[in-house]
Amino acid sequence: MPAIHRRIPSVALAAALACTASLLVTVPLTAQGGTWGSLTTATNPGARWSACMAYDSARDRMVMVGGSPNLSGGVQETWEYDGVDWSLRAAFSPSGLPGTCAVVYDAARNQVLALGSSFGMQTYAWNGSTWTLLSPPVSPSQRIDYSLAYDSARQRVVLFGGQYGGGYPGDTWEWDGATWLQRSTVGPQGRANCTLAYDSARGRTVMFGGWRNSGATDQGDVWEWNGTSWQFANASGPAVRHGHAMVFDSLRNRVVVFGGRQASGTEMFDTWEWSGSAWTSMAPATTFAARGIAAAFDTQRQRTFAYGGWLNGASNGTTSAYGAAPPTSFAFYGAGCAGPTGVPTLTVVSGIPRLGTTLTLRLGNLPTGFLNLPIGWLGFDNTQWNGVPLPLALDPLGFPGCTALLAPSGSYTLTNVAGQATWPLPIPFLPAFAGQSFYAQGGVLVLGFNPGGLVFTRGYSGVIGR
Repeated sequence: MPAIHRRIPSVALAAALACTASLLVTVPLTAQGGTWGSLTTATNPGARWSACMAYDSARDRMVMVGGSPNLSGGVQETWEYDGVDWSLRAAFSPSGLPGTCAVVYDAARNQVLALGSSFGMQTYAWNGSTWTLLSPPVSPSQRIDYSLAYDSARQRVVLFGGQYGGGYPGDTWEWDGATWLQRSTVGPQGRANCTLAYDSARGRTVMFGGWRNSGATDQGDVWEWNGTSWQFANASGPAVRHGHAMVFDSLRNRVVVFGGRQASGTEMFDTWEWSGSAWTSMAPATTFAARGIAAAFDTQRQRTFAYGGWLNGASNGTTSAYGAAPPTSFAFYGAGCAGPTGVPTLTVVSGIPRLGTTLTLRLGNLPTGFLNLPIGWLGFDNTQWNGVPLPLALDPLGFPGCTALLAPSGSYTLTNVAGQATWPLPIPFLPAFAGQSFYAQGGVLVLGFNPGGLVFTRGYSGVIGR
């Protein structure tokens, strides 16, 4: 696959990736609106809905607790996501039943706080390795389906809503690190399955949605808690719903609401953003799930990460992200062709395609002769090459069984070490590169093996994220 030079006016992304100045490509500017994208992970926690999630900023981990694979029993597990993959951290969580837990990161005390309500309102703290049952002198009254948020200005965890025994408490509680304090009994009408998110730009805890009357009456109003009292803010925006997800996007200073369900059974897939004064309907839909989605905002990667949810009568195990530009993602595609030692492989050694990091790929299963030179091709289109549709079978060109999977914009000579070649791709921290798709494919010289003297790996497809 000979290299070609496609010059399109803009910045030299490929030059930066390969530490050379020989290649210029177009890079789109970061989108201002939000976009959803599914992520590929090596490990999957398994399908579930009604799990709880919080972002631990000190440890740079998403912490996901509990959930249920169906409509009855739950899983008592604690998982963490580091921006690349999931890992099971504990076979215990405060509660595994749908609706009976909520989690929030308490930054003042560097711990994830959770309330499990299966055996009374028990307060737990997660330090990254162990759940500890705390013993506050006062706790909120028994309830399920409540919501939590962390007020970073006042260093308090705020609790509102829930249901118990046919009642819908409308009281507001706060956690100060030692005990729970009942702060108000007036404000929004009591409800279950509402959501809270703390708007750090305006110093307000925002409440939206929920239901009453055993789920027969959905709500669609917005209230805001300033630490002393609730103020009604808005009732014109997203349709009424419950079981939705809501986070505060601190990059763009927006409260983001998505998904949910109505009492009629209608599942919601829309995404809305609250500026503090008005709602904006966003174009992307949450096609991966509707209600019971676990979500939190990652301040390091500046993305909302979501997992699981309930859709069409079943839970799912999709990891997704929403933000001002497409999230980091990658996948392998296509197939390689066999050489003297079989099909050469293309794998990831380390990293993901993210600004300011190095993605390292590896070519493997290579013949080890002196002339078996490895080559890497980088491109920015996998749909056509000089007007010819891709993938392109290379049999007529002397490469039987081989396929071109990208339009090469540059080729890079690598070093064969005992049948392997490492291919580092540094990605500079330039915001304009966020959202750029690129493709890679490897090959190795096999003179005399076939008329063309080359065999190829499968392809790699990546999207650069923040």
